[in-house]
Amino acid sequence: PFPPPRGPPPASLAEFPQLVAGPTMHATASGGAGGDMPAMPPLDRLTRVGSRASLQSSAKSGEQAMEPAAKSGFGGYNVVGWLNGQAKAQVGYEFDGGETSWGLWVSGPMEELLEGLCRMSCLGISDFLDSRFEGVRKGTDVSYDTGSFGGIIFATRPVSSALRRLPLKVFLLAASVYLFYSSESARAVFDSELGKDFAFGPFEHYRLETLLTRNGTEGTQLAGPGVSAFGVIGSSGCSPAGSWDQDKTLPPPISSLAGTSMLATYPGGVRMLGWYMNTGKTQGSEALDPAFFNVWATNDDIEIGDGSCARGKDVYPWWKMADDQETRWCGARWTRVGAPRWRHRTSTYWDFVHTTVELPEARGSEGLATFLLMTPRQSYFVYWLWGTYPWAAGCLLSVLAATLQPYIVRARGFIPPPYLILWSGITASIVMSLTQLVVELQEGGMKSVALEIAMALTSSTTMSIVVFTQGFKGHMFLMLVVGSVVENLQWAVCCYIFWHDPMARISVPGLFFIILSVALLLFRQKAVWKSKRLLREHKIMYDETWNAIWASGEETRKELLNLQTLTEQLLAGSTLHTTGVRQYNRRRVQTALSRTGSFFSRTPSALSRTPSAPSRSPSAAEEYPGRVDNEPIHPLFLDIGLVTQPGVADPKSRIECFSQIYCQAAIANLLLMDRIKDWAEQSDGIFRDKVDGESEATFVRWRAVKGDAGGTQVVDRASTLKGHKRCIEKLLRVYHDDFSHLMDISRSCIVFSTIKALNECLQAIADDDDVVVERVKNRYHPDYDSEATAGYRDVCINLRLVSSQAKALGAELFVCEVQLQLLDFARLKTNGSHKRYVEARQSRGT
Repeated sequence: PFPPPRGPPPASLAEFPQLVAGPTMHATASGGAGGDMPAMPPLDRLTRVGSRASLQSSAKSGEQAMEPAAKSGFGGYNVVGWLNGQAKAQVGYEFDGGETSWGLWVSGPMEELLEGLCRMSCLGISDFLDSRFEGVRKGTDVSYDTGSFGGIIFATRPVSSALRRLPLKVFLLAASVYLFYSSESARAVFDSELGKDFAFGPFEHYRLETLLTRNGTEGTQLAGPGVSAFGVIGSSGCSPAGSWDQDKTLPPPISSLAGTSMLATYPGGVRMLGWYMNTGKTQGSEALDPAFFNVWATNDDIEIGDGSCARGKDVYPWWKMADDQETRWCGARWTRVGAPRWRHRTSTYWDFVHTTVELPEARGSEGLATFLLMTPRQSYFVYWLWGTYPWAAGCLLSVLAATLQPYIVRARGFIPPPYLILWSGITASIVMSLTQLVVELQEGGMKSVALEIAMALTSSTTMSIVVFTQGFKGHMFLMLVVGSVVENLQWAVCCYIFWHDPMARISVPGLFFIILSVALLLFRQKAVWKSKRLLREHKIMYDETWNAIWASGEETRKELLNLQTLTEQLLAGSTLHTTGVRQYNRRRVQTALSRTGSFFSRTPSALSRTPSAPSRSPSAAEEYPGRVDNEPIHPLFLDIGLVTQPGVADPKSRIECFSQIYCQAAIANLLLMDRIKDWAEQSDGIFRDKVDGESEATFVRWRAVKGDAGGTQVVDRASTLKGHKRCIEKLLRVYHDDFSHLMDISRSCIVFSTIKALNECLQAIADDDDVVVERVKNRYHPDYDSEATAGYRDVCINLRLVSSQAKALGAELFVCEVQLQLLDFARLKTNGSHKRYVEARQSRGT
C-alpha cells in the first residue's frame, strides 16, 4: 500500500465528526487501481427538501445520491445501512482498511463508516437526525406519534399527542360548547339586569332581620335588630341622608321594630337597588350591631299580634337559617333580597354568602352604612365573561389546529402547535382574572369576590402549566390529579367560608379536573389491559419454558445460581454505577496552554493525574507536543479550548446530540462485533440466522460458520443498530428527550443451548480487558418477577468498549447492550410474536 500522508491527528470523531476527513486510508475500487487517496463513488446530485434527506443508491450507476425523504419513506434508512457496513453491497465498492496517519489501524468496515460519516458532513447532512428531532419537538413532525391514547399519558409531550386523538378532541369540544353557552347565558342575565335601574321589587314591605351581632349573640338571645333606622335605596343609588337631590331619593319609610327585625313600609310599593341602615343610638351599644343579617321583602299583609312571631328563632348555629331564599314571618311570605355580602352566578345573578360585616362604630345617624346591589359593567365582563371566552376559544381552536395540522404541514404551510393555542386561551383567561383581582383590591371591593377570583386563578394557572410544559416530562397525570385535589380542596374551603358548608356549591373547574383525570386513568388502564391480553399467550409459553428449565435437573439449578455470582463479579470494574448508567461525554481537562510555533502545548502544571498509556505512534507524539494521557491533541481542540480526557466520563455532561450518539453507536457497534465473535468462539455461542419472511427462526453455531463467507453476515444481523424511528419513539414515550438514556442503539445477541455455555460467555466477558461492564440484568434469577417482561427472560448486559481503538475514535464511553439468551427462549421469538409485542408496546406507550 501507498504510505499515508503526514498530517495532524484528527479530533475525536464523536465530538467533531467533520474531522474524520483527516486520515486517508488505502482503498481499492472494484476493477480500479489503488492510490493514496480514498476512491469514493462520485455524487450524482444533491436535492434538499427542508431538513429531510436520505441517502439512496442508483441501480444504474452505483452512485450515492441525495433524494427527498418523501420518495424513500423514512429518510435515513439507507444511512443506517451505511452505518452498519452495508454500502459495499449497494455500490460494489470494497474497503480494505489500513493504518491512519496517526498510527491507528482500522478495518474495512470501519473505513467505510468513517468515509460515510465524512461524506455526510461534506453534504451538510451530518445533523439530519437532530434536525428531524427538532421538528418532532416543535410539533411540526407528528409521524412518530403512533402510540394509543392510553399509552401517551406518561409520554414526553402528552398534551400534543392527546390533542391529535379523538377522545380529547371530543372532550375539548364539549368543554368549549359548555363554556360558550354559560358565558352567553351569563351575558344575557347581566344585560337584563343592566337594563333595569333596580335589583328587586316593587315591594311594599321590607324587613331587616339580624341573625348575629358583633359580640356573637344569636338565636333567642337576640333582643333586637341593633339598628336605629332602616330603608331601601332606589334608582338614585343614594340614601336620603347622603343625597344632594332629595327629589331623586325614596321618601322615608314607615319604620317599626318587631323582635329581631326592623320593618320599612312603603305604601304602594317601591323598587330597590340597595338599602341603608343607621347603627344604634345608644353609646356603648357597638357590641349589639348586626354582624350578619338578611333583608326580606313582601307584598302580603303582616300580622304581628303580640310580637311572638318576630322573636329570634331557636336555631343554632345562625347560618343554618341564613341561606333560606323564602320564609314565613308574622303571617306573610317573604322573599330574600339582600345580605351583607354576595357573589354572582350565571343563572340567578345574585348569590348571597354568609360572611359577616362590620358596621361603623359611630352611633345613630353618624353611623350610616349603605349596600348597593349593582356591579360595574367592566368588572362583570372582565371576570365573568372575558375570563371564560378565551378558555372556550382556546379549546375550540386547538382542536381545529390539531385536525388541520397534518394537511397544512404537508402543504409546507405554517400553523402554531395546537397545545400553544390552547395555552394561549388559558393564559388570556388568567390575565383577565388577574386584572379584575387587582381592580377589586385597589377599589376596596368585596373580599368574597377577590377570594373567589384568587382561587379561580389557581386552577387556571395549574392547567396552564400542564399544557405549556407538556406535562413536565411525563407527569401530566400526576399534575392533573394534584390540580384536581387542590382545586376541589380550595373550593371546599371557599364554600365553608361563604356558606359554612364545604359542599354548598359545585366547582366547575374542579369537576373538569376530575372528569379529565378519571377519563385518562380509565384509558390508561384499558391500554395496559390490552397490552397484557396481547402478550398473555406468550407469557404462558415463556413461563412454561422457564419452569421446564428449572425442573430439568440439579446441575442446571446450580448453574443458574452460579450465574448470579458471575453477574455480580462482572460489575467489579463498573465506573458509572454511582452516578447512573447513561451516555456521558468525556470530562474536560482544565489546561494552561501556551503557543509553541504553529501548535499549542500544555505546561507541566496541567498534566493529567490519570495513568499514562503508551503512545500508538511515536512519530506523531514527537511532532505534536500537546498531549493528554500521552496522547496527541489535535490543534483545533487546543484552539477552541476543548481538551478531554479519554476514558473519563463527566457525570454532569450527558450526551444531548442525536447525531453524536448515533455516530458513537456506529463506531462502537463495529468494535462490538469483533468482541461478540471472540466470546461466541470461547463459549460455543449461537446466532440467529433467520431469512426474511420465515415465521420460524433458524440458528447456527459460530464455530461452524466462522470460516464461511456468510459467517460474518450472521454476526452482522445479530448486531444491527436500532432504527431512528424506534429511538425517537422511546425518546417521546419513555425517556423525555434525554438522549443519554439510549443505551441499546448498538446491541447484539448471543444464544446458548445450555446455562453452562452462557456462564462461559459471561466469564469470557469478565476476562476481556477491552470491555467494562456497567450494568447487568439477570432475568434468569429464580426470584425475578417476569410479570414486567411478560414472561420473557435473558441476561442483559450494558458495557463499554475501552480498547485503544475505541479511545482513539472517541467511543470508549458509549454504552452498548449485549443480550445472552437461552435457545429455548430464543425459539419462541418469531415474526408473529414480535408483531404482537410491537402492538402491545404501542398500546402501553413504551
